[in-house]
Amino acid sequence: MTSSMAMADPGVDPARLLDAVVSGLGATEASIVRLQAVKEGFLAVAHRIADDLAGSLEHGPSAELAHRSVAAELAAVLHMSDRVVQGRMSQAAQLVHRFPETMRAFAEARIGLPHVRQIQDAGARLSDADRAEFEKVAVAASE
Repeated sequence: MTSSMAMADPGVDPARLLDAVVSGLGATEASIVRLQAVKEGFLAVAHRIADDLAGSLEHGPSAELAHRSVAAELAAVLHMSDRVVQGRMSQAAQLVHRFPETMRAFAEARIGLPHVRQIQDAGARLSDADRAEFEKVAVAASE
């Protein structure tokens, strides 16, 4: 719509208008990515809250119930099922705790969510030392 208006108005330089659109779109995308990182941070905190509610139990009915309860609270505001939210909480907690460089790059909008998920998937089974080295290379390549 804007570009058709620019073509109709001989005083508007289409190249300058395109530069403005590209710049505005880039800033908007960076804001969206940063907000996605904030959302992941909230999901990771929710996972921690569920862990705290479950006490020291890592597995079993009490831990499961605590995670499902917290996920159900979030599901209402996220318009998702509690099971999906529970999985997202776990994935976010893993991102924050096991992939700190990836999370940092994500929060700074240097990489987007698709790259974050690829890095997480590829590095999930690596040892801590190998994962840290992999993460440096993967984040740099994703940028």
